Amino acid sequence: MLSKKIILDTCKFISITGLSKLGCFALPGIYETTITWHLEEKETAQTHLTINTFDIEPYIELQYTFKNEPIKYKVHLAKKKANIGGGILWFFLCPQTTKCCRKLYFIGKYFVHRTAATNTVYAMQTSPPKLRPLLKQINNALQLENAQEYFNTKYRKSHYKGKQTKKFRTVMMNFT
Repeated sequence: MLSKKIILDTCKFISITGLSKLGCFALPGIYETTITWHLEEKETAQTHLTINTFDIEPYIELQYTFKNEPIKYKVHLAKKKANIGGGILWFFLCPQTTKCCRKLYFIGKYFVHRTAATNTVYAMQTSPPKLRPLLKQINNALQLENAQEYFNTKYRKSHYKGKQTKKFRTVMMNFT
């Protein structure tokens, strides 16, 4: 029997990058936050996180309900020295595979590494290989259209005080 493929691009996920942007890894301590997922303005899921970077064994405690069942568990964290800049990089240790990763996907009823389930693929892998270059060109054309929309907006500035604006750089990065 063929099992249904799980497309990772559509899964809910928690990433180290997202938590870093919230300032959860700035200083050792205990941080609490709630992540909410939406679909078309409607709340679909919510997870409460307690991030403890103060302990000898740092962890993130996840708390949510799945099919009216309360779920609470810890995901251990690992830190490594960055090879550039002398900073620290944080990683999740998957509760099922114990692999180091920067993103945990909601598969089944837990947040796990993408290899914890054998039937996971990225959206691009579901398209026929001969169509992938065409799909990439279509995606680039859509990005170009969005960039044109950005540049045609009234009062849009590409520079401020002699420096490129952050938004302008972001838009231009997609085309270099």
